[in-house]
Amino acid sequence: GDPQDVFQVELAAGQQAILHAAPLSADGELELYLLAADDSGTVLDAAVGSALLKMVSAPRSGSFYLIVRTRAGAAHYILSIATAQAAPGIAQLRLSEEFVPGEVVARFKQRHGLAAAGTGESAAGLTLKSAGTGGPVLLTLDAAARPVGRAALASPPAAESGPAGVPLSAEQQAKLDTLLAIESLRDRPDIEYAEPNFIRQGLAVPNDPDYRRQWHYPFINLPLAWELRDRERATDPIVAVIDTGVLSDHPDLQGVFVDGYDFISDRARALDGDGIDPDPYDPGDQAKGGSTFHGTHVAGTIAARTGNGIGVAGIAWGARIMPLRVLGKGGATSYDVQQAGRYAIGLANDSGRRPKRRADIINLSLGGGGWSYAEQELIHQARQRGVIVIAAAGNYGNSRPFYPAAYQGVVAVSAVDRYGRRAPYSNYGSYVDIAAPGGNLDADLDGDGYPDGIRSTAGWSAYGRIIDGYRSYHGTSMAAPHVAGVAALMKAIAPEMSPADFDALLAAGELTNDFGAPGRDNVYGHGLLDAYRAVLAAHMLANGTVPDLPPQPPLVQPPALIMNAQTAAAVVTVSEPATAVPAIAAVRASVPWLSAGPTMTDAAGFGHYTIAADRRGLAPGTYNAYVEVASSAGTVKLPVTVVVEKPSSPGTAGPLHVLLIDARTRTAVAQQTIAATGGIGEFRFQRVPPGSYVIVAGADADNDGRICGPGEACSIAGADPQTVTVTDDSLTTVTTLVVRFDPTLPRRSPEQGFRRLR
Repeated sequence: GDPQDVFQVELAAGQQAILHAAPLSADGELELYLLAADDSGTVLDAAVGSALLKMVSAPRSGSFYLIVRTRAGAAHYILSIATAQAAPGIAQLRLSEEFVPGEVVARFKQRHGLAAAGTGESAAGLTLKSAGTGGPVLLTLDAAARPVGRAALASPPAAESGPAGVPLSAEQQAKLDTLLAIESLRDRPDIEYAEPNFIRQGLAVPNDPDYRRQWHYPFINLPLAWELRDRERATDPIVAVIDTGVLSDHPDLQGVFVDGYDFISDRARALDGDGIDPDPYDPGDQAKGGSTFHGTHVAGTIAARTGNGIGVAGIAWGARIMPLRVLGKGGATSYDVQQAGRYAIGLANDSGRRPKRRADIINLSLGGGGWSYAEQELIHQARQRGVIVIAAAGNYGNSRPFYPAAYQGVVAVSAVDRYGRRAPYSNYGSYVDIAAPGGNLDADLDGDGYPDGIRSTAGWSAYGRIIDGYRSYHGTSMAAPHVAGVAALMKAIAPEMSPADFDALLAAGELTNDFGAPGRDNVYGHGLLDAYRAVLAAHMLANGTVPDLPPQPPLVQPPALIMNAQTAAAVVTVSEPATAVPAIAAVRASVPWLSAGPTMTDAAGFGHYTIAADRRGLAPGTYNAYVEVASSAGTVKLPVTVVVEKPSSPGTAGPLHVLLIDARTRTAVAQQTIAATGGIGEFRFQRVPPGSYVIVAGADADNDGRICGPGEACSIAGADPQTVTVTDDSLTTVTTLVVRFDPTLPRRSPEQGFRRLR
């Protein structure tokens, strides 16, 4: 048969090509490559190894080459383009994953020293770097070595009718050599598993530090949970924060730490002058824009001192933090994360130490791609020891599985904004279990003048020293510790609560309010975290009854509504409280220009309501009103602020570029630049060939060659956008475009927007 097949395909960003192989010989092995279909022919991704299922992903939308080639033997195959993200749990050897070139994490079926394996690791060009006491070992690949029985790939395969083959970069070659070494190890009978040493990244996005409002606590009904906890005899659970380490001298974190450890094994990554050591102090990670002190922020959300008259409050202010440092410059490796996890649950690890008392909960506000046997095995061991593992779902805004959140047995946390909507950066998908506040620093939905970030303890690097302070971040990294903190509140009341108990309560809706589609969905999982309901569930688990509490009125989220000049309507959610089941008697607005009506509700009236403002007849200004939600257990008033602006002067958008875009190729085929006079500008495209088109108008204020970028005026004909069809007998097509500015200024990638003709 042919040694390789070449396909040219159009893929959307994140879309996957999937190869199913059927070997025709014992050594039949196929490889799948993704190349850019341009003059560069750059290798973008590759999947190698003996696995029968392989996948590669498009890093952007466009045209690509897919190349299927034989590494050995012969095989039939099916190559398909996925319409959805692949399910988690597939151990892929992929070039695009982030891992340390030249390092391999492996586990032997029987423990033995390197000297006794001279024909094993050494023959494969591998050297023992870390013994991994009681668990996997860390091996390094000698730079000059090539895996036994494998020919290193010097260049990607050439397309027969496309670009000529180009050499792999030095990093790609090193990564490919590492993957082939792993494949060689997997063929050995004494190896239980072998895999890359994956890179794990923290997920926060730091921004302006002046945000002082912890809106996210009332949002999850935390004050009610605190009141209930104060009535209980509570223990102090331990939460392991596997992160960047902590600023142990921060004034708002005094007295909250138990002994931790620094598990960063690479000195260059550690930035503290040595490898692993007993001090988990965070010297900074030198991230772009400045060190984040990410672990200190996470620790503060969980357990910052409360009632001490300074700084911020923590969710479980009686809990203790076990700081375990794995994130340094450039992120973390999966091996270091595993060693920290082993320490947290009391297993043997590279430190040679075990904690006096294991953790009750592990928070993992980090992650990356690539499914790991070792990490999944560690999750199972943690659960067997009674440890609840909570992880951030990822900040890529897609449904691709993100690890460790997507592992079986992990509570995966997505992020919502001030209004309970999925934060634009938050991942979603079948692996998401619960949603919690992650914030959005690109918006100020409550109109208080501060971005809607998550406020917590942190620090700055300045003038050669570290300054303790407070910062607002957003990310699923910030959502995960909300769930970890509430889990700690529950463990304080119900110390015997197991991971299975927590899972059962979550699946039963006892820890959340149902947002989104009824029942479990891929955005909110089992719902939005509710601390009050969770603490009640813990009380029921520990005592068999709930406290004798008065009936509670319905829960309304968000608790206040700001409708700026660009907002005509908003959706609020009315949820059933934990202590009573009252029906909704009425939902009514206090003024005639405000309306409230059901959007999707159940028979008792719980669900989603649309609040709309009719500004006609209102003079410019700010108006305050409210919506009443009445029930047999009481009435809740939802404050609503509506802004009415003066009519803007017409024609203020500047020059507008009107593009005629081919609906098939998504490129501009014609352009006119117009100036609006009196708010109206005319455009006309002549001699347009028959076909389907999209008409887009917008400004290019930053002169980057693209219209409709952040802060630029933009309009698209139709909502989807709608295509305009031109036939031979078409004489005139008149389209009205209303050009508006996007007031939320979301972060966009450089590839977004529409490229104009120069």
